[in-house]
This record gives sequence, C-alpha cells and structure tokens, in this order.
Amino acid sequence: MADISYNEIVAQIHQGPAFIYWNCIRPPASGLLLVNSSGVPTYTVASGAGNTWTTATAYAVGQQVWDAVSASIQEVTTPGTTSGSVPTFSATVGTTTTDAGGVVWTCMGVTTGLGATQGATNVNINTTMENVMIDQETGPVDAIMTADMMSVTATLTQSQMSLINIVLPASTLSTGTNAGLPVNHRTYEMVTAGGLKPIPRACMAVVSPRRDLPGAYLVACLYQAYTDAKWTADITIKKETVYKVTFTGLTQIWRTNGDKMAQLYRQTQ
Repeated sequence: MADISYNEIVAQIHQGPAFIYWNCIRPPASGLLLVNSSGVPTYTVASGAGNTWTTATAYAVGQQVWDAVSASIQEVTTPGTTSGSVPTFSATVGTTTTDAGGVVWTCMGVTTGLGATQGATNVNINTTMENVMIDQETGPVDAIMTADMMSVTATLTQSQMSLINIVLPASTLSTGTNAGLPVNHRTYEMVTAGGLKPIPRACMAVVSPRRDLPGAYLVACLYQAYTDAKWTADITIKKETVYKVTFTGLTQIWRTNGDKMAQLYRQTQ
C-alpha cells in the first residue's frame, strides 16, 4: 500500500469578499441556490429543480416558486395540491393568491443585496453534541447530536432606510414628501419601530468569489432566516457609521434530514 500523500494546495485556500443577499428564492429539496456568472442569486430555475409552479403537485408550507408574470417570489403559506392552470399571482408583497387546488401563496417580492460590508462575514454552521455516560465507565461511551444552530453575522455600512428596515425585525418602511422640509430636500425615506409585528423570515445567502477560478463562487445559504438585530450605530465625523446584524437559521420541516437548515457549496469549474 502506498503512503498517504499530504498536499498543500495554495490555490485552494479561500480568501475573498462576502456579498450578502436577503430574500433569495429558496432552493427546492436537493437543489442549489443558483447564482449567475457575476455571483448574483438568480430566479432562473434549472430543469426539474422544483421552483416553478406545476399543476397536480403537492406543496408544503415554505416552498417557493418564481412567477415571471408578476416578477416575484411566491411562497406557500397554506399547503395543498395544485390543480388547473397557473393562477394570476399578486405582485404586492404580503398579498395572498389561492390557486384552484386550494394552495395559498403569499408574495415575497424580490431579492435584495445588502450592500457594502466591513470586516469578516461570519458563517456559522454549528452542531451541538452531548456525551452519553453510564455509571460503569468513567468516560463517555457514545455521543449524540442534540441541536443545530446556524447563523450569519455581518457588519453593514450603507444607511438606506430600505436596508435598515430589513435588519430591524419589527419595523415599517415608508417614503414620502413633506412640504415643511427645505425646498429641494422634501422627499424622505423613514423607518418606524416599536410594537408587536410578525417577524420577517426569508432565505438568505452569502456569496464569495473564488480567487483561483474567476467566475466561480463559494455560496452559503440559510433556507429560512430571521434577523436578530439591535440597531446601534455610532454617528461621528471620525469614522463611517456601521451596524451589525445576525441572521439566524430556522428549520424547514418539509426538507429531508441533513438538509433542513443550510447549504454550503462552491463551484469547482
């Protein structure tokens, strides 16, 4: 038998910036979160991938399709089996559409890039293990998995209210014009916060270019995530204003074991 070889391949060491996207179309079971040649998550669906509306198909809560007519992601909020033809989906976020089979879809809108970041983006895929102990032995005799915790933490730098509204889990975004403001500066965007609201949940992704293979990417995806943010920003002339956000993954019950919360892949050619 030949000796085991140990290879240090410098080109395989990953080092690159992170690009963060919120509200990506959720990959179907056994499917990938697809990106284009620029590393941007796409709505394009590979043949047989399962992200297109299909008649006589059972859909579970949380499954998504891309509707090209309304140009929006549609998510199942009441499960069932589709029938008839493709319904006329609403393009208004939060509005529901019921197809002929009784499946209720909610419009999720489109994917948003979260802009410039500062420092490292931390992708955490953590499994909690517990030792099995018996009185007859001094050491553990086995180990079992007891929990999963998957998250992404990043420091964002852009201060558009539309981005801050994504980061804050219980906020409301609005835009308008106020004649009381100075001439030429009367339009505004505003985030208001406070009070109980449903927590937004969406698929999110981190995409990082491979330095050794132009046009190929390392992709991390949380299938269902919510933002855990306390918006604290230092506003000063001495340094750019930044704020930190953590995206925490949730289990997708309808997916198979080993594929319920996240995926991590890289393109190899």
